[in-house]
Amino acid sequence: MRCNFKIVCFILGFLWWSRVHLAAQPFTITAEVDHNKITLSESVRYTVKVSGTRQGLPTPQLPNFPGFVVLQYLPTSTQIYQTMGTFEISLVSGAVLKPTAVGKFTIPPASVVYEGKIYKSNSVTIEVVKESSALIPQKLAKLGVISASTDDPRLNRWLTGRLFLLAEVSPAEPYIGQPVTLSYYLYDDGVQIAAPQFLLPEPQYKDFIKQVIKEPQGLKFVRKSVEGRLYDVALVRSLALIPTKTGDFSLDPLKMTCKVEIPTHLRSRRRSRPRSMFDDDFFDSFFNDPFFSSPFDRNRVPAILPSQPVTISVKPLPEPAPPDFSGTVGDYTLQSSVDRTTAREDELITLKLKFTGTGYVDSIAPPKLASTPDFEVYSSKSKSKTIPVAGTLGGEKEFEFVLRPKRPGKLTVRLMDYVLFNPDKKQYQRLSVEPIQLNIAAVKKEQPLVIAEARRTKPGGVNSAGEQETVVTVGRDINYIHTGELRSLRKAGYIFMSRLVLLLQLFPALAVVLALVVSQRQQRLAADRGLARRVYARGVAARRLRLAKDALKHNNPDEFFAEVSRAMRGFIADKLNKPAASLTIEEAINELNNHSVPEELCRQIKEILEQCDVARYASVNPTPEEMNRLFQQSARIINSLEKLL
Repeated sequence: MRCNFKIVCFILGFLWWSRVHLAAQPFTITAEVDHNKITLSESVRYTVKVSGTRQGLPTPQLPNFPGFVVLQYLPTSTQIYQTMGTFEISLVSGAVLKPTAVGKFTIPPASVVYEGKIYKSNSVTIEVVKESSALIPQKLAKLGVISASTDDPRLNRWLTGRLFLLAEVSPAEPYIGQPVTLSYYLYDDGVQIAAPQFLLPEPQYKDFIKQVIKEPQGLKFVRKSVEGRLYDVALVRSLALIPTKTGDFSLDPLKMTCKVEIPTHLRSRRRSRPRSMFDDDFFDSFFNDPFFSSPFDRNRVPAILPSQPVTISVKPLPEPAPPDFSGTVGDYTLQSSVDRTTAREDELITLKLKFTGTGYVDSIAPPKLASTPDFEVYSSKSKSKTIPVAGTLGGEKEFEFVLRPKRPGKLTVRLMDYVLFNPDKKQYQRLSVEPIQLNIAAVKKEQPLVIAEARRTKPGGVNSAGEQETVVTVGRDINYIHTGELRSLRKAGYIFMSRLVLLLQLFPALAVVLALVVSQRQQRLAADRGLARRVYARGVAARRLRLAKDALKHNNPDEFFAEVSRAMRGFIADKLNKPAASLTIEEAINELNNHSVPEELCRQIKEILEQCDVARYASVNPTPEEMNRLFQQSARIINSLEKLL
């Protein structure tokens, strides 16, 4: 009896301690990684989970990651599980990390702020070891290539050194204004991939002018040996970057996504995260899952391929520069030509100067002609044409000058030397062309045209002075001036003075103004995604409410509450420019409070969202009257938020 009494006391004490502990901290926060030991070419998946039994869990704040770079931030997701009649809610967030050095690194704890207190998770230690030659060639390992990564740890290890995106830069230390060729190659060693595409947003390449050299429509693989290991290599994009500043610049990585086929020996052992039917996105993606769309996608998983970090060191041009330096950088040749070498004094002559070679042809400065008193020179136009030359940027640019001779004779056109910087030779170069000889013929002078006043008489008649008048033809391009009175148009009326015509003249101007306003509005919406979301938020919410109304008519509660929840969450997320998938109820209410939305309205919004979640994930059978009241209340709240936000 004494032993049983002690056991009962121990159990009661444990239950009391658990209750006090859970009351003190209404949730738990834990951090973990999929691997505690990785190589330099591998990536690690870091996740933080906040779990509790109540709504409105705080969003975790990710820590700094010493010794790692973030390849991708994972969107915050909500998971709801039902166990023994109780609900457990979890918020999961994290990031995909790539190590930058060898050693042991400790990731600090993640934290959350709840009711003025800070709660922290556990810290995580990761050991990074050198890449073995069996996984990836040393030449590629030194470049820091990043192998493809999925959500399967075993598959990631198998993909190490087999599938990656390599960025090649030539030259890595250019001069300012010198084009840099940046090429991205996809390396594949026995991996079956499908549906490769670029991941948005793409790199912006700040402080560089971007020119596309080549972007193949399809992947064309060729065999390439790297330290005795054969790869199938395909060019996915080739760019020319023209630096506009000096210094060291780190380029943002280009990211691609594709579907990777799981090898046979990993299919039976593959374990993915168990998916709960209470996940936020379960019903949205259930019928869009590749498993149901095609039997060929059952053994394929999505993978991400980021290019390795690339640094470009831009050097200034050598000093001192020649005083007549044009500012052009490139390897060019200069040719001159004229449309004629023999002309008359009153004719114009076109002089063409064409640069051909490698470089950013659009930046070629116009040449100058030597001053000459024999011509009047007019700069006419220039045109350029970009042509890739041996995998780098090149082309031609042509300048035209119009020459007007001032005198006849043998005249000479001279061009001043053109000074540019040749980055291949690393020196300034002087281009010159031979003088052009022109033969200019004199123009015969014609008798001046004399117009005399004459009185109107009959042809061949005699005027008052007794002189007989005759009609002389001066030229076929001259017509007689009619001296009679013009017929008055007053009786016919001026149609252009009528009110109808004047009003019609306003329509083109109004149409132009309206077109400009509409065009500017469309450009603003296209450039500002947040503004576009705010503008179209009301229309998107209205369409979802119409779907909810249709579900109400057909007595479909699950679809009804799902559409009402999407309408309310999506409207708030669009107005606040937040991702709807990761917007929790607590975050939505806090953001609305920051935008001065009344507390009573926030309370109603919270009740509606919680009611929708409970109705979707629990066995609740609401009546049509209750659903109709919820529908009307949601429509009124969205209209009120439209005025407030």
